[in-house]
Amino acid sequence: MTGAFVSGAIRRHAIAALVATCVAASGQAQPPVVPEYNAKAGFLVAFPSYVTWPPEAVVSPASPAVVCVLGTDPFGDVLDQTAAARIAARPLQVRRIHAPAESTGCQIVFIGKGESAQEAEWLAALKTRPVLTVGESGKTVERGGVVEFGATRDRVAFEVSLRAAEQAGLKVSSDLLAHARKVYR
Repeated sequence: MTGAFVSGAIRRHAIAALVATCVAASGQAQPPVVPEYNAKAGFLVAFPSYVTWPPEAVVSPASPAVVCVLGTDPFGDVLDQTAAARIAARPLQVRRIHAPAESTGCQIVFIGKGESAQEAEWLAALKTRPVLTVGESGKTVERGGVVEFGATRDRVAFEVSLRAAEQAGLKVSSDLLAHARKVYR
C-alpha cells in the first residue's frame, strides 16, 4: 500500500514538475504564444505517460507517441520544443493535420478553439478510433471528446470523459484523473 502511495505521489509530482518546466522553458522560446498554451503543451506531452492505448494503436513500446494538432495551430513551435524536452521511455512526435482522415497513427489529437465550428463533426469522425481527443471549445466533452482544457486567469485545468475514453478503447490512469477538475463517468 505504501509503495503504491509513494509511486502515485511521485507520478503526481512528476506531472507538476514537467508542466512547470515546460512552461518556463517554452515561455522564453516563443513570446508571442499565449502563456496558457505553454501549459497546454506541457499537458499534451505528459498525457502519453498516463493513458493506455489498445495494442493495435501502438506500433511497438519504443515507437513514438504521436500528438497531432488538427486544424489551426495555436502553439507555434512551443509544442515541438516541449516534446523535444520530454524525458520518458517513449519518444514523442508532433504532427499538424487538416482533416480527421489524416489522423492515422495519431495517439492524441488536439482541436483548438479556432476550429470550434468543425469540432463536433471531427470528434464524431474520431469517436471510435483509439485516439485521445483533446479540445478547448468549452463543448469538447459534451461533443464526445475525451479531454477538455479550460483556463482561468492564472491556471489551466482539464476535464475528462471516461465514457468517451472507453468508446475510444483508452484507459486513463487514476493519477491523471486525480488532477482533473472534473471527471464525467
